[in-house]
Amino acid sequence: MEIHIRRGAQKLGAFPLEEVRTKLATGELKLDDLAWHLGLSDWIPLGALIAAATSSTSRAGKHAVPGLISSVLALTAIAGLLVTLVLLPELTRTGNTNGRGTAYVLAGMVNVYILMGTFLGIVLGIIGCFSAKFKKTWSVVGLIVNILVFATAASVMGTKGYAAFKSYQNRQTSNRYYSRPADASTGPIIFPAGATTVEDHMQLVRKWYEVKWIEAYKTVGLHDPKWDEPALKLITEASRINLGDPTTMTELERFQLAQRVLELGCKDPLVLFLCARYQMEAQAGDELFQKAAAGMKVAAYAPSVKFCWNLELAHRAQGWHRNQALLEVDNQNVALLAVMLKEKEFNKSDMSVLKDCIMEGYGANFFDRRKDAVCNTLESTPGAEPWLVHYARGVFYVKKAWEARGSGTSGSVTDEGWRGFTDNLSRAENELTQSWKLNPQDPSAATEMIAVAMGQNVDARKDMRLWFDRAVAAQIDCAGAYHSLFWGFRPRWFGSHEDMLALGRACLKTGRYDTKVPRQFLTIVKDISSEQEDDYNAIYRRPDVYRDLQMMFDNYIKEPKKARWKKYYLSNYAVVAYHADDLAQCRRCLEQLNYVYDDVALNEWNANWVPSIDKVCALTGPAREKVQQGEDAYESNQLKRAQDLFAEAEVLAKGDEHGLKFIRNRRENIGMESLLKKGDWVNFTPPADFAGWKADVGDWTVKSNNVLEVKGGVKGMMIKSLARVGPNFETKGTVEFVSSTTGDEQAGVTFGCPDLERNDWESFRIKKTKKEGQVAYFSQHFYLGEKPTKIQVLTTNTFHIQVWQGSLNAYVNGVKIISDFRPADKSGLVDYPDALVGLGGYSDQNEFVVRYCGTQLRRLTAPPTNPYAFHLSQ
Repeated sequence: MEIHIRRGAQKLGAFPLEEVRTKLATGELKLDDLAWHLGLSDWIPLGALIAAATSSTSRAGKHAVPGLISSVLALTAIAGLLVTLVLLPELTRTGNTNGRGTAYVLAGMVNVYILMGTFLGIVLGIIGCFSAKFKKTWSVVGLIVNILVFATAASVMGTKGYAAFKSYQNRQTSNRYYSRPADASTGPIIFPAGATTVEDHMQLVRKWYEVKWIEAYKTVGLHDPKWDEPALKLITEASRINLGDPTTMTELERFQLAQRVLELGCKDPLVLFLCARYQMEAQAGDELFQKAAAGMKVAAYAPSVKFCWNLELAHRAQGWHRNQALLEVDNQNVALLAVMLKEKEFNKSDMSVLKDCIMEGYGANFFDRRKDAVCNTLESTPGAEPWLVHYARGVFYVKKAWEARGSGTSGSVTDEGWRGFTDNLSRAENELTQSWKLNPQDPSAATEMIAVAMGQNVDARKDMRLWFDRAVAAQIDCAGAYHSLFWGFRPRWFGSHEDMLALGRACLKTGRYDTKVPRQFLTIVKDISSEQEDDYNAIYRRPDVYRDLQMMFDNYIKEPKKARWKKYYLSNYAVVAYHADDLAQCRRCLEQLNYVYDDVALNEWNANWVPSIDKVCALTGPAREKVQQGEDAYESNQLKRAQDLFAEAEVLAKGDEHGLKFIRNRRENIGMESLLKKGDWVNFTPPADFAGWKADVGDWTVKSNNVLEVKGGVKGMMIKSLARVGPNFETKGTVEFVSSTTGDEQAGVTFGCPDLERNDWESFRIKKTKKEGQVAYFSQHFYLGEKPTKIQVLTTNTFHIQVWQGSLNAYVNGVKIISDFRPADKSGLVDYPDALVGLGGYSDQNEFVVRYCGTQLRRLTAPPTNPYAFHLSQ
């Protein structure tokens, strides 16, 4: 029996009676703590519970009469049986902990006692019944009851006891494979001989792509000499991207290649799928996906290829909220999974590739939606390896556990929710342990068990480390295993930031710079930074942490097997050095990068964390002192002093191209902000050299003092002023649609933090397209608008946009078309004083020319009024 203890609102845990007495003796527990165990209706003082337990023990006496002994044995056996009936289900729900092994042994001993006691009771009852020395009443009662209890206990041992025994056996058996006494956070990470890497697994996946995509197109695809060369090039490029291999093509070049294939008349569904994937506009890609899907149904490609493309179709259907289409595609994939197994597309050696198909990437979403059907198909259809069957069912139970618990805080979980949670985690443990024992060379089951151990709480640190060691013994750089262990050692779970750093340093000590293992230290530092809201940079500035990061980067940069990733690590090094206030090292990295960041590295950082190359150069160049003083004045809004300091810096910075560019940008920003501060309208057209502005997309040209022209294409157009405008402003001007290759036209205003890689900004656009007609609307990013307003779009259109405390107004051609609009998703509305304003629109795959004329801007300090009220009153 376990006694649950709490002190006030704090739960201290559940302990056996003898352990409670020990903790009372050592002072860890107090007599006035509250206690509860199974059978009590409410919490009672711990002292009262111990007194009652001691009293009941002392009252037990011995009886010499066989009949009475038999009856007493029967009664105690009944009590033991009742305890067992309650205890065993709880034990099977408790989960995988070291302390639970003792509980299992005790439960087994109780059952053994019941069997032995009832057997002795039966013997004594027989003696009492046939002996003239003793009264037969007690003997008969004892004999009958003991026989019944013996039979019942034997049944329990064979049914309910099996689950507890099986779970305990899993632990005892699996502990013989791998165990280590080292501390969970500081113990060394040791890779046994024969451990594989992610790259080894990717070789299997590469082979699959080569056979199922490239060779299949050549043998069963709808190929033609007209389009074969670009089609194969597109397939090869897509394979590299899916595998995470380096590519030589830009996003624009992939789009252009896809367009060339389409223009040549390619009809092969596999190639059409790829063309759809690389479309720049969502609607066009969706239409092409539907065409490819129809062709794929009758194509001669393998079921696994059709399965994988259905996953992408399902993803798109979910994004477009097409529930019926999503259901149909999922049903097709359940059927295709059975065909894949029956046709033995995957043999024993590449069964892990099948696991990736059905449970990773888009497959993970499919499994979430149809997990029961997937598990049933794997279990009922020959062809799946047993370890995969157990693994899928284990993941199924993990997901069921969290569905039962819910996503709320622990205090919001119901008793039923906790029972469902622990019961399903116990089932998951059994399935995943069995999967790991069947195939310890695959890290999947062990990785999943780290999360299971977290959910089971007791001895979580030790269990998480145990399963982590098993995962990396199979694959030394299994990213999921590292992520799960690091997450479990966050302060909110079972560790601290120092524990996390200790784990990261253990990764560094492996010396495996041919893998991403040492890089996990950077992942941990970034995780810690995300939890330090007062100063996100503090962890980077810690001398010991920054020293270890430098060592890590230096080793990766000189690692021969990572030569192709040199720019990636130099880019990360530059970002880290900047946030560690080591600007000199940041500049050295930028010099080696030839002042161009690696795209892959950029995508792993929040955009506002990547330092401006021009700013770093200015802060490390010949004018660095004046630049720093100017920045301090600018940040404190001392605009006049900042302007004077940057004027001096501009003289000193001659010859420093990047530094000079930053200084001129800043001077332009300060000039505009000084005018905005007065509350007057200011010219919102860039200077001829675009100082103080950033053109992200499109070919922009200043035609005159107040005319800005852009030639746009793929991804449309985007430009923004770097001056701080703030969240309350109004802007007005004229937009002229000069030309368009398709007739589709759009242009507008952006505000917040306009950047195609971010979502924290809004846009207003005037649009005339074949798909949407003539409309205008506000939207987050360049997404579809929540409430499009039908308007007449002319060749030349005036606009007037007002943004005040989250309320948006829009006038087009003198008519108020949107009034007091407040977006449902407010993540695009930025309310801090550094908010920016820009111009732009997103392309519908056409080339176009747009002119902005007479654009003006001003800050608002009071609610805006109707700018056309005077004209209306005339």
